[in-house]
Amino acid sequence: MADIFIGNIKGPQGDTGPQGNQGEKGDAATIRVGSVTTTQYGQTARVTNSGTEHDAVFDFVIPQGRPGEQVTRMDNLTLDALTEPSASFPVPAIGDNGSTLFGKISKWFSDMSALVATKFNAANVVNNLTTTASGYALDARQGKAISDGALFAVHTGAIYQNRIQNANLNYVVFNTGYKRAVLTYNIFQVGSADIAPNTAIATGFWKPTHNTEAPLYAYPTDGSKAIGFYINTAGSLCNGNQTLTAGKWYVCQGYYVTD
Repeated sequence: MADIFIGNIKGPQGDTGPQGNQGEKGDAATIRVGSVTTTQYGQTARVTNSGTEHDAVFDFVIPQGRPGEQVTRMDNLTLDALTEPSASFPVPAIGDNGSTLFGKISKWFSDMSALVATKFNAANVVNNLTTTASGYALDARQGKAISDGALFAVHTGAIYQNRIQNANLNYVVFNTGYKRAVLTYNIFQVGSADIAPNTAIATGFWKPTHNTEAPLYAYPTDGSKAIGFYINTAGSLCNGNQTLTAGKWYVCQGYYVTD
């Protein structure tokens, strides 16, 4: 008789069966490190188990790190040439190659040496009027000494206001060590009246030596004939043997020795 399939038929759950016997105790699992292999940079790191599930042996494959760049020691560096810029005191910049970098450094020190060479040595500044060696300069304090008459003094003579006007009467006295030398330069305008010959025009000048008159060279500013002037024994500026014309400008100058 042929079998007839009537589908899956599930009967009611039966009673719980008795507990079976305890099985044997299993072995404890172990893990060990096996081989460690270094491979080239860029390879993939790998870990494989060359043991069993219960006695694992892990083998590692580790790639090398990124290769470093080669560095040349400075004491082994040799420059074939220096590229010095034309600008003064150049400053190194990012991107300079070795030739340019050290060329700028060389140019900077060269410029600094040239600058220092132009500076005056402070040790060659002297505070006296006796140094005779070349290459020395006077201390600023000697200006005061000179102004006070150590070497020369500048004076302004008094004038007779009723005879001349707009006057600029000056003289410089040089100390020569034995006698004093006087250099004078004067310009003035005659007042409203003519000045007769051999008349004292201005006073206050140093007296000529040996009680003698000191001749000066003079001329009117309009270019007419030169007129003689002199410093008399009293220290006054006088005209010579010609009359000075009212309103006309005159210039006189000269050099003489005084006590």
